[in-house]
Amino acid sequence: MTSSSFGSQGPTSRVKKTSRTCSNESILAEDEAEDNSDVGTLNIKSEAHSDAESEAESHDTTESLLCLDPTAHLVYTKTGSVRLTDQNIELRKVIQCGILEVKAYIAFEHGYPDLITKNVYTRNILLKAAQYHAAAPIEKQMQTDDEYLLALTNLIDARASLFRSDIKEVTSKSIIGYFCLGGSDSNAIIDQLLASHSYIFPQAFDKPYQMQPVFLILHEVFFKQFSQRFCNIAKNKGGRPEIPIPMLAIVCTAIRATLLAKRNKSSDDFKFTGNQFLDIYNHHVSLLGSIKKKVPIKFHKMMSDIYEEVNRFCHSISGAYDQDDSLSFLDLDSMDDE
Repeated sequence: MTSSSFGSQGPTSRVKKTSRTCSNESILAEDEAEDNSDVGTLNIKSEAHSDAESEAESHDTTESLLCLDPTAHLVYTKTGSVRLTDQNIELRKVIQCGILEVKAYIAFEHGYPDLITKNVYTRNILLKAAQYHAAAPIEKQMQTDDEYLLALTNLIDARASLFRSDIKEVTSKSIIGYFCLGGSDSNAIIDQLLASHSYIFPQAFDKPYQMQPVFLILHEVFFKQFSQRFCNIAKNKGGRPEIPIPMLAIVCTAIRATLLAKRNKSSDDFKFTGNQFLDIYNHHVSLLGSIKKKVPIKFHKMMSDIYEEVNRFCHSISGAYDQDDSLSFLDLDSMDDE
């Protein structure tokens, strides 16, 4: 959980088990910045029961629904699926808050958390999101109904995969022109870039990670979504904030993954998952950690310089540069007078 998300919260209650299960099939959630288009669904399948068990379950479910606060009511489709857009406003606020926090976890904490860690933080994120929105009925239902919490957890967890796909798509658009990959010699260029992870260097080997595609991806994917968090980071770093290691690592992982896909003539629609790319991600986390340990002052300068470049890039796009900055590269004396 990133520090800027919620206020301090107490420990969450232990969730009780129920007899129904929830599968992990095709699911999709949206966050507050996205439009109101339909999203994918989460298929819910019941286990086989005897007639007596089914009647008992039906009776228990009916009693549960009668006691359930309308705010916490989870709407299912006729096919047993759950869609975000079908839910009431209060429940959607909690889910959307959870979606944003899952993205923040990937960006600021770990790009590819292991299964146990993922299960813990997604549940905690949802419970804290309910507390943040003062949605006591929703929080209570999550604490007492395992199926209910699992359905919501799967919705926001699916958004984590989509967020990584967003990183990959922006990366694919950003590196083609910069690395000149449109010509017949593209394979040779890619081979050179992949060798010894040379793609992290611009023109000089003394400025790792400081190149235009990195700045662009950081701006498009992270600075636009987490502007308030970066403002908080800037306040806490005395005016010299750093790009977080997990964020830079997953950007560089996406660059290498995209180069590999283009070298192998693979579709751009490849899966950007931890199963395939965790080793690359860990390589960059380890490399950055080693730089930080061996030369902490230089590490801070490198990471803060990257932050400043991305921030300058933001200003450039919005047209916020001073006039003197914009004209400094022009030879005004040599321009024609007439």
